[in-house]
Amino acid sequence: GEEQLQRVTRITNAAFRLGLEDKGGEGISFGLREITEVCMRSMTSSVNDPHAAVSAIDRLSDLLKDCVRNRLHHRFVRIKGRLYVTMRVWSFSELLAMSMHGLRHYCQRDLFILDRLMDVLADLAFICIEGRGIAAPREGFASREEFARRLVIVKGYFDQLLADARGKYPEGSSERAVIEAAYMRAQHVTSDLDSTSCAPETEPHNVTATFAREETMSDLRSEVSHSLSYVC
Repeated sequence: GEEQLQRVTRITNAAFRLGLEDKGGEGISFGLREITEVCMRSMTSSVNDPHAAVSAIDRLSDLLKDCVRNRLHHRFVRIKGRLYVTMRVWSFSELLAMSMHGLRHYCQRDLFILDRLMDVLADLAFICIEGRGIAAPREGFASREEFARRLVIVKGYFDQLLADARGKYPEGSSERAVIEAAYMRAQHVTSDLDSTSCAPETEPHNVTATFAREETMSDLRSEVSHSLSYVC
């Protein structure tokens, strides 16, 4: 009767935490949205703080690296072996799109930001290539097939950023040349790593390849910064 219904309602309500807004500790999507918003606000005409935007992108990069490495799966709630609730988790494609779509719109006019986004994508591509070559992925990490799919997604954003730059800056301009150079060098780094990762690796981390890539990307940052000094 009515009393039993009220009892079931109380038990059900006690099993859930309801709120008007998302909480930071309850999902990585919240953190990605918040940091992306900070970056976009930093690039508005009223704020115009590229350094704050770069700092936000660096933090965003750390979160995206965790996303691309790990296996993203649904959460299941079982009580005494019986499945009660299935909670959907964002896919890597959705998480990356959540950040990149807004950043592409608000930050394409700033060369430093575009260059940093290229760098972030190169880091993600490196992780995918490295993970795709691991014969036995560690527990909780993405599978080789998942890394391969995520690599295709990341490389798609390389092309989108380049298209944005070509649409923004006229052909032959120094600004466009800077972004095209960053694109070509990042593509060269990832293609070199891709060609050396065809044979499966038994170790989960290739230290030599990591240091080689870090040195190459460091040279890339130095060269692009040097070129930007002439543009500005």
